[in-house]
Amino acid sequence: MSNSPRLNLPYVAPQQAQKHVTVNESLRRLDAVTQLAVASDQTTAEPTSPAEGEAYILPPGATGDAWQSMADGSIAAFQDGAWVEIIPQQGWRARVSDAGALKIRQSGSWAALSGGSQTSAPTFGVNATANTTNRLAVGSEAILFDYDQGSAVGDMRLFCNKAAASDTASFIFEVGHSGRAEFGLAGDEDFHLKISSNGSSWTDALIVDVTSGNAEFGRHLGVAREKPTDFWGGSSIDRSALWMPYGYFGSNGSYALGLWWNGYRNSSGGWTGQSINGFSAGAGLELQSGGCLLRHQDPVTGNAPALSLRASSAEVSPGSDNGITLGTASARWSQIYAASGTILTSDARDKHVDGALDAAERAVAQNLRTKIKKYRWKSAAAKKGAQARTHIGLTAQDVADAFAAEGLDPAVYGIWCQDAIDRIEDDPESGVRAKPTGEVRQALRYDELTLFILAAI
Repeated sequence: MSNSPRLNLPYVAPQQAQKHVTVNESLRRLDAVTQLAVASDQTTAEPTSPAEGEAYILPPGATGDAWQSMADGSIAAFQDGAWVEIIPQQGWRARVSDAGALKIRQSGSWAALSGGSQTSAPTFGVNATANTTNRLAVGSEAILFDYDQGSAVGDMRLFCNKAAASDTASFIFEVGHSGRAEFGLAGDEDFHLKISSNGSSWTDALIVDVTSGNAEFGRHLGVAREKPTDFWGGSSIDRSALWMPYGYFGSNGSYALGLWWNGYRNSSGGWTGQSINGFSAGAGLELQSGGCLLRHQDPVTGNAPALSLRASSAEVSPGSDNGITLGTASARWSQIYAASGTILTSDARDKHVDGALDAAERAVAQNLRTKIKKYRWKSAAAKKGAQARTHIGLTAQDVADAFAAEGLDPAVYGIWCQDAIDRIEDDPESGVRAKPTGEVRQALRYDELTLFILAAI
């Protein structure tokens, strides 16, 4: 072998004359390829006045007396007043000055290693070992992707692209190289947030539809939760709900699933208030075997906010007996439909019976018989005009005047009612509020009024 296998350096032969010629040729070659730097890899025209040591990577179509006979991709180095062709080997690196790029020789061509617009080496590791799966591997406590400080635009975007909708483009977070969380486009075009406890079984915690933007939570949701999600440990009930997952219910240690606001049921059966933004009110919507319970109280007293409404498969009932009204003089129900009449309590054991009507009361009843009229509601007439329906009855003012004519106070009798009218406003800070208007609305209990008139017949 007369030349070295890698750099093709000529060896000094035994008993060779003028050994310095061979040695100098090897030195010239080493001078060209060691710390290899070339002026350009795009210049096709052979320079007419090159500097000594100037070198180029020849692109296709090179021209000139010397370059036209040299191979594409070879190195043309100007040494001792002449151009010398050097055939590069696999893995050689060269600094290309005019492009500001470092290039590597691979698969018979030159490719950018850093800088430039071409794909670099097939694998690249920074303080880590890259492989054919993880072609880029970085071992570091932190990685910075900064905006181009030489650009007028201060943006910085990280793109993660996939070939088709059924493929995956995502980020996975691992513990000991075992996946625990993943977000991105996982198998379709919707946004997914997944979690895993073992790196193999994954659960969709959040899916955002790519078309509508609707978000679907695959598991339970907790918002602004300030207390442990698993109350007092050992509960077999899974986390579930908004704000607080479940509260302690009753002295027997059982639990109630539900939504709780501004507090929660504590382990002593009492109520622990949160006083968010200074609010003293507490509310809850809880599910029990006896039905769905709606609670509200301001301020909260006792073991929990007062029960306002209970709904079950058998009934819908108020939270307490004879303590909550259905509607008000300011917020009335427009219509009530029922399969049978209203049942009113009339148990003698609940009444103080004061006897029959006296003469004055009978005179009022006789007077009211003549006051019965037909009428139409103004609100209905405004909407329907002549088509508004005709009703039969009395006005509360006529009833009040009839009592007063006999020297009786109508407010003493349950027949006649008068209540203040409030203005209902939707307060964005504290919710719906009723504000006094100074006006009143009069009303009648027709079941009593009918019996009152009948007693005078």
